[in-house]
Amino acid sequence: MEKDLFSERTIKMKYVIKNTVVDAFQFDGDLMDSTGEYYVPNWAIDALKKDEIVFDKEVPYELYIQQNKNYVHVPVGYFIIKDKDGKLYPCEPKLFKTLFLTVE
Repeated sequence: MEKDLFSERTIKMKYVIKNTVVDAFQFDGDLMDSTGEYYVPNWAIDALKKDEIVFDKEVPYELYIQQNKNYVHVPVGYFIIKDKDGKLYPCEPKLFKTLFLTVE
């Protein structure tokens, strides 16, 4: 008699995000203060210089990050995450606060 593979297998449906430290900042609609000084992390400034982040200074301000060969819009309030490999991702604020804790 053939064995039923599903009867002995436990199906797992819960997952935990791996302990991964990422750099991130929340886009508030601008990247500089009123004196023209950047107030974002240095990695974000470097990404701007390499066109990995594109900031359209026309009102309303728009921000885009490069993913593969395309640019993805980053709405105001979203977080920009830089992973351990240096890749940039937008993340909705509610999801960000669910997935990540602040570390020092």
